[in-house]
Amino acid sequence: MFNFDNENSESPAKIKVVGIGGSGINAVNYMIEKNFDCAEFITIDTDEKALENSQALCKIKFEDRAEIEKEIAGSDLIFIVAGIGGITATKIAPVIAEIAKSAGALTVAVVIKENADIEIKNLVPRADTVITISGDEILFETVKAVSGLVTMPGIVNLDFTDLKTILTDSGNAFVGIGEASGEKAVEKASKIALNFPALNGVQGAGSILISFTGAANSFSMQEVHEASMTIQDAVNEDAEIMWGMSIDENLGDTVRATIIATRFEG
Repeated sequence: MFNFDNENSESPAKIKVVGIGGSGINAVNYMIEKNFDCAEFITIDTDEKALENSQALCKIKFEDRAEIEKEIAGSDLIFIVAGIGGITATKIAPVIAEIAKSAGALTVAVVIKENADIEIKNLVPRADTVITISGDEILFETVKAVSGLVTMPGIVNLDFTDLKTILTDSGNAFVGIGEASGEKAVEKASKIALNFPALNGVQGAGSILISFTGAANSFSMQEVHEASMTIQDAVNEDAEIMWGMSIDENLGDTVRATIIATRFEG
């Protein structure tokens, strides 16, 4: 079932990115250097010296729970970014997820997996969604794609309610990213995203979130509709699919497709 809603009547969502441990701090620094301005940044660690390496304005030592709750309060969407498998992030991430969910925020953990299946399982029940990726650049693109659906100017915007419908209590999620230019760029980018190694296929997913991003003249509604139908054919016929088209003139003639698949059977 497709959502073609192109009206975003809600006020902008308040988004924060919380970087946990060394990998999380590095990821936040990467986003700041990329001039990502759709969110506020917080970094948390058990070691004050590690926090000195953070470029975030808000740096919190983990023992100060009251300060963490204060900074998270009032947020609509919290991204928890971390490298799961390291001692610090493995210990802290589930606690931050519980704090964020208790505060009423949609809680999305985007984690760099470091051979840590058990730790991932411990995090899943505490966050709404846990997206597993393989590096800072993909982490950045994932956070940018999800937040961009409700913050970036677009031809088809999803509102925050749509995002919550797909991601609330959705469990494990996987991401696929594809870029292409030239003739049939949308179709080619979609196929690359579908075959992205980290996505590991979309069969069995109950919900699919798709983001198409490019310059205003680089793609059309018809092209996006056809690409979305191709993705629909790859999943269960009952899967819920929501998509948005965002404008980013910095991409030139390149179109980027981002697919997030979640609510897998079993």
